[in-house]
Amino acid sequence: MTDYNDEVLFIDEIPSAEKISLPEVKPELQTVKEDNVKRSLNSLEKSLIEIIGEIIGLKEFSLTTELNYLGLASISAIKLAIKLYKKFGISIAVKKLLAGTVESIENDLLEHWMNGNFAEQKKIAAPQLKSVRISNVQRGIYLECMKNPLSTSYNVPFIYNFEPDTDVDKLSDAVKKIIAAPPSISVHFELRDNEIMLVVNKNGETNISVHNFDEKDFAAFKDNFVQTFKLDTEPLYRIEIVKTAARVSLFVDFHHIIFDGASMNLFLANLKTLLEGGNVERESASYFDFVREEEKTFDENKKFFANMLKDFESASEITSDVHGKSDGETKIF
Repeated sequence: MTDYNDEVLFIDEIPSAEKISLPEVKPELQTVKEDNVKRSLNSLEKSLIEIIGEIIGLKEFSLTTELNYLGLASISAIKLAIKLYKKFGISIAVKKLLAGTVESIENDLLEHWMNGNFAEQKKIAAPQLKSVRISNVQRGIYLECMKNPLSTSYNVPFIYNFEPDTDVDKLSDAVKKIIAAPPSISVHFELRDNEIMLVVNKNGETNISVHNFDEKDFAAFKDNFVQTFKLDTEPLYRIEIVKTAARVSLFVDFHHIIFDGASMNLFLANLKTLLEGGNVERESASYFDFVREEEKTFDENKKFFANMLKDFESASEITSDVHGKSDGETKIF
């Protein structure tokens, strides 16, 4: 065996690292440096930081940092544009917001007010579009439905049951208010000049039928409720109320091209609000506005790539692999 020394080194105290007092770092978010002089944020800047921070999930950020670097994306920029419009009566393009800063938005607001627009901000009404080119997402669904016009695979039906003593008239009125809130629900699709267009329905009223059934008729009605929608015919939803001795049932069916899972959650939340005595406001910015912004971006991208590829006369040629199986001809992919 190997002999080891039995000596043991004892340390009375382990020396501690010297504590260094670091200066307290205070964020300069509540002050702005101008000509080497710091000033506090004004009320407008504080309000803008609060609005933007709520959308991007940050409480503190610089007045001069571009908002897209802070996490502002296309959808959140639309939300910001809506909030700015509601609070200040100003309409700022989404693209400009993405490249903007708190400071630039503040300057836009000041210019807007200096032009005398501030007195009318509460009276300004968002422009209501009557038609717009179909969105890229909707285009895929539209083409699938055109290939299978009798299919109900894109229907979004659901049944919401209430107590038998539920006020049917109150329920019906609540649903009509919900349908009227987003303009993009009461729409259909038309082919205009070889373009598929999303068009607001001429008949803006929502018809809701009320039926009194026994359980047998209720079951038969339920089995046959879902039917095919024609995308060029309004409306693209079907709503009916059925009363039985055991319940009051709200039957609803939307086409997926105008309604999805998130829409359903919003529908039920708004229904709860209205039945409890609350109110649902009509949208000041709608899906139409989103499609219009998407359309602008698509056209800009199309022009960009057209310019990039303008000097190419034809598709790039990839010669066949001489070591593989080939007939020796050039293949164009």
